[in-house]
Amino acid sequence: MSGGTEFWFKPLLNGEGIAYNPRSYTFSYLNKKQAQKLLANHRCKIIKPKFLTPFWLCFFDLSYKCNLNCIHCHNQYKMDELTFEQKIDVIRQIHELGVLHISFGGGEPTLYPKLIDILKYASKNATCSFVTNGCFINEKLVKQLKGLVTYVGVSLDGFRETHAKMRGSDIFDKAINAIKLLKKYGIQVRVTSTPTKINYKELPDLGKFIINELRVTWKLMVYMPEGNRRDDLCLSEKEERWLYKKIRNLGKEKVDYYFNIPCPAGKSVFSIYANGDVSPCGFLPQLVSGNVRERPLIEILREGTFFKLLRIVKLKKCLSRSYWRSEKGFSLKIPMQ
Repeated sequence: MSGGTEFWFKPLLNGEGIAYNPRSYTFSYLNKKQAQKLLANHRCKIIKPKFLTPFWLCFFDLSYKCNLNCIHCHNQYKMDELTFEQKIDVIRQIHELGVLHISFGGGEPTLYPKLIDILKYASKNATCSFVTNGCFINEKLVKQLKGLVTYVGVSLDGFRETHAKMRGSDIFDKAINAIKLLKKYGIQVRVTSTPTKINYKELPDLGKFIINELRVTWKLMVYMPEGNRRDDLCLSEKEERWLYKKIRNLGKEKVDYYFNIPCPAGKSVFSIYANGDVSPCGFLPQLVSGNVRERPLIEILREGTFFKLLRIVKLKKCLSRSYWRSEKGFSLKIPMQ
């Protein structure tokens, strides 16, 4: 975020727009009156996209190289990954859409040798972040990240023993040290945790530790038994409700979770895999609607089968959760449940 910018603003039709606050990582749809008030009273970076689209967030997997073998990770692919030049061109196309934030993932993004080059280019016309296991966060890298990211996500799935069980290695201290080092240099941190049957009962105490002691925000992800991952790790709806009740009073401004929220997949959010496949949801490769090597990104988002479908379907809950808890086959009735 540069020049004291408070908000990024993306104009839509009839004077309406989307506002993004990088400090709180919040997005808001504004009517004409609200947009005028925002622009009059706050320092805003106004995005002027080539194409008028509702998309404000893109998840982009840089690479699937990783130093860990986490039991809950969806990184099971052996893909022919996009080249650096192809990634830059994809980011150019993302900029043309007026996407306000690009969240880079993997794999482990810090293992990608041109991470800083990617962030330098991407941050020219969007805000950026990435999620890391923390193993390779050092002072040299953190200094390079200043001004390129609005926050860094650091994965923490439990205290030492539980985190090691989930991650396949005892990296608890490395994750904690990464959080402290990023904070030292003024980079916002969002700790991300994935609830499974292994760790969910520990998460309320972990949340207190993250919020009260580490003093950073906390985001709960969703575990999906995609590919050959274990079905028996997925929380039941009863377990999910128990966890929600335990964490909902920890501090609303400090906790971000997917429980019972309207799903933005394919409407305002989309995902790009490391091989160039594009899906409304990164947890559902079954919904891939095209590849950026074969078609322009704007064409995939406008004409891709599942993007067209999701524009007319109301998603009251997370699409991927609905999918895995049904007959595990996508149909019109699943996302409307």
